[in-house]
Amino acid sequence: MLFRDIPGNNDTKQQLINSIISGRIAHAQLFHGPNGSAKLALALSYARYVNCQNKLSSDSCGSCSSCTKYNNLEHPDLHLVFPVIKTNKIKNTISDHYLNEWRTLVLENTYLSIQDWAEEFKGENKMGQTGMIYKDQAKSISEKIKLKSYESNYKVVLIWCAEKMNKEVANKLLKLIEEPPPKTLFLLTTNNKNTLLKTILSRLQIINISNFKKKDVLNYFDHIDSDKYKIVQEQVEALNYDLGSIIRLLNNQNSDISFFKLFANWMRYLYKKDIIKIVDWNEKISSVGRKNQIEFCNYSIKIIRECLIYKITTKTNTIVETEEKEFIKNFSPYLNEEKILHIVNKLEKTIYAVGRNANSKILFFNLSLECLKLLTLKSN
Repeated sequence: MLFRDIPGNNDTKQQLINSIISGRIAHAQLFHGPNGSAKLALALSYARYVNCQNKLSSDSCGSCSSCTKYNNLEHPDLHLVFPVIKTNKIKNTISDHYLNEWRTLVLENTYLSIQDWAEEFKGENKMGQTGMIYKDQAKSISEKIKLKSYESNYKVVLIWCAEKMNKEVANKLLKLIEEPPPKTLFLLTTNNKNTLLKTILSRLQIINISNFKKKDVLNYFDHIDSDKYKIVQEQVEALNYDLGSIIRLLNNQNSDISFFKLFANWMRYLYKKDIIKIVDWNEKISSVGRKNQIEFCNYSIKIIRECLIYKITTKTNTIVETEEKEFIKNFSPYLNEEKILHIVNKLEKTIYAVGRNANSKILFFNLSLECLKLLTLKSN
């Protein structure tokens, strides 16, 4: 990952580059930003630039020995730490045991979420855990940073999703940050800095990363084919400028998941009070994984809001697909503003619950029953 590969964030990029050029390198930094932002991408670009052997004024060279190893996240002085899911079948609690899987996922989508990583374990992860950074990891970090650098000026410890450190790890990390070996950098990323120990937070230089802007996201995808680009235009706001979710959505286009068909069928089953079909639908939505469940709810909110717009203006958004337009025209007469607001509220609560690892079968069946009541309730 090079700075130039990251859309937007130009002020932050320049700030990071200037700190290295001027020699003002903070030994412990926290990249803090929402899901789907550039926090991990910026941390990786910063680590690469620190150790680039032929630095340019605006970026790493991309071709020296160090940069070549960073291309695949395989530099011997880059130590990667991330949450691990502990199950009956998975006993190892050190990130090193899962490096190949994590590297592959990050190289495919550097803006990934913790749910994306958890999906890699879905065969063994029946409880929907999102993982923790356990005490054994602190010991591993300590042993690694005591060693001399293999070939770089700096050893880099990158901790992804630092909010997942348990208390014991956090306390041990605090000691390492307070008295680090020379030429050692700690780069942490998080989407919620308030969950970190205050004693750790006070010792970190915090770099706040904002959501991407719409123009940055659209520019990032301006090279893809027109059909996929249209999907980006349609979904960029609904997905809250979350670049990771948009990349994942595009990657899923060849899958058998069609949010429109899933939503349209759901609404039909609810309005007809077809419990058998609702139960079948519930089985399907429960099997698609948490990341797709969240995206489905966001998609549903978008279509429901389009129904409200159509009722007010008798027009649909120009970027809505043709089949969606027909559905909105036919479905909106059965809704009123109060019903729409209630359904959107239910969907937003479901998104939150999915993120908190609620049981998806119970969650979506309850959602269906609540929406059924709203849809079949006669308006005053």
